[in-house]
Amino acid sequence: MPITRVARPPVSVLWKVDAAGALSACAYVLLLVLSRSKQDVHIAAFLGIMFTAWALLGLACTGKAPIPATRIWLWAIVFRIIGFFGQPVLEDDWYRYLWDGAVFATTGNPYDQPPGMFFGDPDVPPRLQPILDGINHPDVPTIYGPVCQVVFLISYWIAPGKLWPLKLMFIGADLVALGLLASMVKNIVARLFTYQRAAPGLLGWIVSNRLLLLYAWCPLLIKEVSFTAHPDILGIAFLIAALTVGRPRSVAIFCALAVGTKILAGLIAVLLLMRLPKRNWLTFGAVLAGLYFPFLVQGSFGDWAALRQFVGSWEFNSTLYGVMAIWMGTTAAKVICAALFLIFYVLYSWKWLRLADPHSAPRLCEALPRGDWVFGVFFLLSAVVNPWYLLWMLPFVAIFPTAAGITALVVISVAYAHGLNLPGSNLGPYDHPTWVRVVEVVTIFVAGSLPYLVPVRQTRA
Repeated sequence: MPITRVARPPVSVLWKVDAAGALSACAYVLLLVLSRSKQDVHIAAFLGIMFTAWALLGLACTGKAPIPATRIWLWAIVFRIIGFFGQPVLEDDWYRYLWDGAVFATTGNPYDQPPGMFFGDPDVPPRLQPILDGINHPDVPTIYGPVCQVVFLISYWIAPGKLWPLKLMFIGADLVALGLLASMVKNIVARLFTYQRAAPGLLGWIVSNRLLLLYAWCPLLIKEVSFTAHPDILGIAFLIAALTVGRPRSVAIFCALAVGTKILAGLIAVLLLMRLPKRNWLTFGAVLAGLYFPFLVQGSFGDWAALRQFVGSWEFNSTLYGVMAIWMGTTAAKVICAALFLIFYVLYSWKWLRLADPHSAPRLCEALPRGDWVFGVFFLLSAVVNPWYLLWMLPFVAIFPTAAGITALVVISVAYAHGLNLPGSNLGPYDHPTWVRVVEVVTIFVAGSLPYLVPVRQTRA
């Protein structure tokens, strides 16, 4: 069935989208101003801005009339420009990025020594001293993968000790990911129209460009990339590229680059590799080994030393793991959570392979893995769930929109309400007040339960 040209949307739709975009831009400008003030952004002001931006995004998504992609791109670029001129909000990880770039440029190996080893070193240039002093956990080696380190190095070459080159590159990767997702949407629409194997609601969500809108305007994405410059967007862009390209060898290469950015990408990369001819597994292994090789020859195992400490002793914003750790201790809780996730992952992998039957008509769930399920279960059982981790779910939540997935992206920002950002609370630096976990768990559970409790009538295709 050929895809017909989408009718011009009513003027009311354009006004609604532009009004939501303009008001969102005002909210981000306020966050920009607050981020550049002498005091840290107050957690109440931050959450108020974030929830306002989410409400405006929800307003823009209402209705059924198609939304022009040009409008989505226009405001998406405006939001990112505003974030580019803002300062990191409630985050200090960026000090580590700038330090890694400097160490990589001067020693050739950012993994060799933790930043704390350079305290009191007279050879540290004055422009890097404030950066060194701002690094959190300075006794831990860097945890960022070799792809990140190359980008940190390039940033140092452009402007040593400055954040703007990194933000520029990350925003560029973000826009590339958005373009790849838009290309994927076209392929999805062609597939669904050809085989007529989609629910009417999902098809309408895709054709009307609301899939693209959710990703492009996602407040969590704007905050964590444009404002705070988290490098996860590099791996996400590579992962979307792996989902978009058709050649098996290219899929393997992009999977390796994604895993070389952050090991978390391996959860989806393994699923994609399972459907490739085995010779492409060698391509994946060769590219990934090549990323680590320059550091291995220097006697370093890259980010694995920091990952061991991360897995062994860190806890932040956990859910099931936190409850189990209270009852049975941290070691037993980690073993049980790991076993539960492994069981889920094996079962889903088996189902994923079964869906690859070439004689069956393709459906959306057969062409793309349910990354929202995989990452969602992983985070439910993880000991550490930082807000920016949920960006890995975002492309899949946009493609497979569920109330629980969208709600998780919305409420995760309350995790910033911890001891460091709540002065006078008598909490430890990264400890949360009880209400944070309650808000996260209850809202996501209620959102996930509503579709089963409230019947939704779908119109016929």
